[in-house]
Amino acid sequence: MKKHIALVFALIVALASALTACADNTTLSDSTSNLPSETEYTGQKPFSDLNADDILSVSVFAIPPNETVLVDDMEQIETIVEILNTVVIYQESGEWRDSAGQMVTFTIKKSTGGVIEVSAYNPHLIIDGQGYKTEYQPCENLNRIANTVLGTRFGGMPIE
Repeated sequence: MKKHIALVFALIVALASALTACADNTTLSDSTSNLPSETEYTGQKPFSDLNADDILSVSVFAIPPNETVLVDDMEQIETIVEILNTVVIYQESGEWRDSAGQMVTFTIKKSTGGVIEVSAYNPHLIIDGQGYKTEYQPCENLNRIANTVLGTRFGGMPIE
């Protein structure tokens, strides 16, 4: 009798598991359209084609210290472009809105008339108002060059 009860119980568990697996497959296939695309997970380099020759001007704004500086040194502009060329973004993210720390914003005026606003708020990059997860080091490098520009202009020590 105990063997029969155990066998019936095992069959019920197996049947329930099979039904759950089928239900999960249906749910998963129905919801895949809501998942980010593979390219969002593998990363994209949005500034890989940006060239210093394409730029008319760059201004840098940082919070703190709530200061804006126009970058007029071509070497600094080239450094900013080199860093932006290495930036890899992943899926969209609004998590940066809940973060604390320093945000630096680069407003880039292109010779074609376009304007790009890029904010580094590690580990996020905000491009024209849309946030993305990003890699740490390029974002940190943007922060450092911004503080170097601000430090040079306002008498502070540049970050090396």
